[in-house]
Amino acid sequence: MSGATNLLVVAGGAGSGKSVALARAIQVARAHGWPTLALRIDRFLAASRIEDVGAALLDRPESPVGLLGNRHGLKETLLVVDQVDAVSEASGRSGRMRDQLFQMIADSGFYPKMKVVIACRSYDLEHDSRLKQFISSPYAQTVTLKPLDWEAGVRPVLRPLGLADRTFTDREQRLLSVPINLRVFVDLYRLGEVVEGEISGSRLFDQLIEVRAREFRDAGLQWTPQEALGAIAQSMSDHQELTAPVSVLSPYAGARDALSSASLITAAGGQIQFAHESFFDHVFSVHFIASGRTVRELLLSDEQRLFRRTQVRQIFARLRDETSNRRYLANLQEVGDRATAWLLPLMDDEDPQVRREAAHTSWDAILDGPTDRSALVLEHIQSRSFADESDWLMRSLEERIDRYPDVAFAAAMRVVELMDGWKGGERQGHWMTLHHLGRMLVRLYRAVDGDSRREAELLDLFDIYLAREPGDMRTQISAYERH
Repeated sequence: MSGATNLLVVAGGAGSGKSVALARAIQVARAHGWPTLALRIDRFLAASRIEDVGAALLDRPESPVGLLGNRHGLKETLLVVDQVDAVSEASGRSGRMRDQLFQMIADSGFYPKMKVVIACRSYDLEHDSRLKQFISSPYAQTVTLKPLDWEAGVRPVLRPLGLADRTFTDREQRLLSVPINLRVFVDLYRLGEVVEGEISGSRLFDQLIEVRAREFRDAGLQWTPQEALGAIAQSMSDHQELTAPVSVLSPYAGARDALSSASLITAAGGQIQFAHESFFDHVFSVHFIASGRTVRELLLSDEQRLFRRTQVRQIFARLRDETSNRRYLANLQEVGDRATAWLLPLMDDEDPQVRREAAHTSWDAILDGPTDRSALVLEHIQSRSFADESDWLMRSLEERIDRYPDVAFAAAMRVVELMDGWKGGERQGHWMTLHHLGRMLVRLYRAVDGDSRREAELLDLFDIYLAREPGDMRTQISAYERH
């Protein structure tokens, strides 16, 4: 952190190494003699007052900021807060602790020598209004963790294992470029385990659990890690919280110590958590699919809070990897209008096929639903991810242009804006978007019906489109003139 920076936000995807980066920051600060206080905000979601956090950390019923700043006011100090996404707007959880977190960040300004480092997912940083407000400050800095570079970051880890020359598919390379997946893969290999078939996140985790199950059997335990972890995951899902009371493990003698020693959970203050949030999604998806329930049933079973987002994504990932394509597609198609928004996270999936299928299915369901979803579509058109699945949204809008003329016009304007940034191969990759844009412009123009302002706006869009895609536009005009 530079001298003028008081707040550093470390952002990244799931498993990207945010907590490791925070641990490194703590190590460096302590090496320089800085008093440091670190906490995971997800362990305090039930706290009713910020003083409760101070009491739990240092047996003093005060704000952690005050405890650190008042005790070491003349020295450089560091406050570290991990798992901020647990109280983000997208989480739908613990509004009280969310307010207290942002109050702590604001209060740190009273101590000029205090630095604050927080970690959250990139999604939350982009979509949380209060986080965006903080990072817009000239005293704030953001570091976004990217996947590891294959040659510089992954291959050197594989080389000592004799795997540097092994051929990995593009999908496997993307998977192993995420630190948490690479760690599990390396741990398995060192244990003499070979992941059969194409490597996936589900297969890596399942094999890790199988290894732990053998170890538990050899130790004489009468229960399996699948059973105990399943009980934890079900409790978390039922309450839509990322912690569970340690009492859920009471049927499994010695489970708390055994699972902690196996680096599968952490336990503190009578609460337990998975060692990594992605472990929860993996465990829950296994038990959910085995139950025979559908994703629609899950989403309609209770209030649709955004806690379900990563659960849905992992369920679909496991359905794709382990079950027949029919069951996977049936779940996608069954989700329907009321639950459709839960398909949108799949549009960020690492697998292009999943992105295409999710975009196709979800936009059709959104636009065919019984309620007008214009506001949702208009919001998405302005998002960063619109270009990634614009092909399917433009196709869906073109087919429903009579119901959504204003939304179709807004989407057409947005694509025209984006066209200037599409060069060479990228433009070729959006050929379907441009094809549907031409058809939409013609249909919108034919339906102007005396609206001179809309007519003038469409003529401007025509001019821009003709300058860039003259052949395709003339084809669309000719086709419509023949009808």
